[in-house]
Amino acid sequence: MEIDPRKMDFDKMKSDNSPGENVNAKRINDVSGINNAGRANENAGYNPAPSFTPPSNPAPMPNSNQPFVSLQKPTELLSEAWQLYKAKWKTFLGIVVVPILLIFFMLMIFAIGLWGSGMMDKSSSGALFFENIIFIFIFSILFYIFFILMMIIQFWSQAALIYAIKERGEIGIKEAYQKSKSKIKPFFWVSILVGFITMGGFILFAIPGYIFAVWFAFAIFIVIAEDLKGMDAILKSREYVRGHWWQTLWRFLFIYLVMFGIIIVASVAFILLPILGNIVSVILTPLIMIYLFLVYQDLKRIKGDFEFQPSAKAKKLFVAIGIIGTLIMFIIFSLLFFFMFSNLDSAMDKAINEKPRFDSSRINDLEIIFEGNIEEKIKMRDEWRISHLNTISTMLQFYKTKNETYPVSKMTVRLKNNYITDKLESISSESIPLDPKDPEYYYSYQSSDGESFELTARLENIDHPDCDLEIKAGSNICIYRLLN
Repeated sequence: MEIDPRKMDFDKMKSDNSPGENVNAKRINDVSGINNAGRANENAGYNPAPSFTPPSNPAPMPNSNQPFVSLQKPTELLSEAWQLYKAKWKTFLGIVVVPILLIFFMLMIFAIGLWGSGMMDKSSSGALFFENIIFIFIFSILFYIFFILMMIIQFWSQAALIYAIKERGEIGIKEAYQKSKSKIKPFFWVSILVGFITMGGFILFAIPGYIFAVWFAFAIFIVIAEDLKGMDAILKSREYVRGHWWQTLWRFLFIYLVMFGIIIVASVAFILLPILGNIVSVILTPLIMIYLFLVYQDLKRIKGDFEFQPSAKAKKLFVAIGIIGTLIMFIIFSLLFFFMFSNLDSAMDKAINEKPRFDSSRINDLEIIFEGNIEEKIKMRDEWRISHLNTISTMLQFYKTKNETYPVSKMTVRLKNNYITDKLESISSESIPLDPKDPEYYYSYQSSDGESFELTARLENIDHPDCDLEIKAGSNICIYRLLN
């Protein structure tokens, strides 16, 4: 319980028989006397109490004149956090589970919508280029909408959890979400600012990043508990931590070491059932948040209530650090993506340009020379044939997009130097691929109505699993069909 020094009778305390209390009273009087001496003119209009003359408001800023007071021990904080969690676990855990269920439900609707609209089929490798572009565009819009909604739900959930912790779990799940609704925007903005500033600190030689991470860790609590926003909440968090940075860091490390220990102990169960890891993480989330909130309250107890007006210079400094760090990170990621996609393009070009090489001494029968034994050569050529049919299928799809129908050929025709190949090659500016053992083996095409087609290729391996069984039974020849 906090004590209001204005309501204390220090004369009575001095006459108390308890030595410890007399010492504490003397310390408080000494400290207040030092503080009051420096602010005599400022509080000249205040009518002091007979035995004690505190300022009309507490000190405007925590300063070096305050006696050093240690934070509660990490074990005490964890024990208190556990007692509160154990008493109100349904409320805290319910607040955490709600966004998980909502996001899962949204994800299912998103996936069902894609499947029902046929967009999943259009994302297949056989789809046309422009169809893929449309699919990517629509998918990107839907994905960003889903991502934004997911972020809002997550931040709202965190704000509701902190609000419930602030109220010691005395409010229900619905009430926590209702009361924290107005805090979503400032909560989100403060979280983003802290992330950018901390990232900027890590970019600027790393060490400032660790300092900022501890300084600004309580900004989100201040948004909920003290109704401050933006840089005011962020810099007030620094004032609470000032003078207690190492103690605060140790309390952070303690809770994460404890959580890590729990995970290690349960690691065998995680191996047997991986989903248990996610369940344990969800269960521990409220406990960690309660613990961190208690650290914040302990710092606030030590520093006391004080009016805080950060300077414009301090605000601009940390915003500039966040902007610089973000820009540097953006440049780094842009360069990484540039080099990654450059290498990917080079690899794709190399793969496309690597055609089967012909032995000039055997050019008449077009025998492709592959390394390996005969079976490997046959397997490679059959795979090449199937790949060729997929390429021709893509060219036919492109032709239909331009002409609203496939080339009509009621008879099965060989795809080499005829009107079908002329039409496909003229509209796609690509050549129809030939069979590796042309002319003995070749590709055929048929479309009786222009609405569907059939491509065929003869495979060398008569035991290939995709052979047409009816033809194989009658002629002992393996024919591969690609229907559309």
